[in-house]
Amino acid sequence: LPVSTIQSGCYGIRDVALSVPTIVGRCGALDRMEFDLWPKEMQGLRNSGNTLRQTLQTVMQRVG
Repeated sequence: LPVSTIQSGCYGIRDVALSVPTIVGRCGALDRMEFDLWPKEMQGLRNSGNTLRQTLQTVMQRVG
């Protein structure tokens, strides 16, 4: 089930919330599932993480 959680190394991505396949139980997200991605897919995922991180930095500077 894809859910947004803060990543701590899944696909080499840290400190940004992304939707990745996740095992979910009654108490919430239990574990992330990593699948082999094509290089183009991996780059897209990393680009998404970087875009989210940059957007958060911009928002924090404006409200800061």
